Amino acid sequence: MLNPLIDAIFIVISNQQIHKVHTISCAVELNKVLPKLDKDPYKDLFKKNFLIMNALYQLQQELLNDGYYLHISSMHIQLCELKKNTPADKEALRDYYLDWRNYETSQQEIVELLDDFWQQLGTYKPKEKVSNECIKALCIQWDLKYPYDLAQLKKCWRQYAVAHHPDKQSGCTERFKQLKEEYELLKAHLIMVN
Repeated sequence: MLNPLIDAIFIVISNQQIHKVHTISCAVELNKVLPKLDKDPYKDLFKKNFLIMNALYQLQQELLNDGYYLHISSMHIQLCELKKNTPADKEALRDYYLDWRNYETSQQEIVELLDDFWQQLGTYKPKEKVSNECIKALCIQWDLKYPYDLAQLKKCWRQYAVAHHPDKQSGCTERFKQLKEEYELLKAHLIMVN
């Protein structure tokens, strides 16, 4: 089935910037383009989100033939050139959103999907175990006293995030990503020691 949002979403992502599902929704003015899809507000939101994700995965398949890769996750959607080492997205998620039978779902399934999403979003799992020495070295780099608490870490993170944000003229996307990864490591360490 052809998704009516494909062309509108392509226009938004064609700038090759990083997007999120909610920013795409705002950019295509989803609430103006689509009528209310369900009386239940949760189901209405789910169906609109489903249409966005379905369009993204359809686009992903179409763009591969043109030498482009569309990276898709809820917090990072980006069109880029296809390279040999381009990682594949999770097939289960793609399969779910390309199956139109999932468009009609129950309130309970929506609650379970949202719970799963928030659990995954809130749980950072480092690729490998990080030593205390590594954490202490990061603290020195960050000018963060060890041991630290969450409030100190967040304050430090926000200062670095503002200073290095890619939208700023002096910002750097790679440095920002590195800082975000380091922040997640430091935050995960706090969770492990508490």
